[in-house]
Amino acid sequence: MGNAILTEQIDGPRACTEAELPEVIQLVNAELRMGMDQSMLTDYPLVYRGINFLNIRILKVDGQLS
Repeated sequence: MGNAILTEQIDGPRACTEAELPEVIQLVNAELRMGMDQSMLTDYPLVYRGINFLNIRILKVDGQLS
C-alpha cells in the first residue's frame, strides 16, 4: 500500500484542564469502575481537585481523549 500519511492531530501529553475533567472522569470510570455506580471523582476527591490538574496528564487524538 505504500507510505501512509498520518493525519491525526495529537494534543499532549499535557495537564488536564477544569473543562476537561468530566471527560477524564468518564473515561476513567468506564475503564476502572465498569458496572459500578461509584465514581473516581467521589472516591478520590483529592486526586481530582484543581490544585492537582498539573499531575493529571491527558492525551487527545483528533479531539478525543485517549
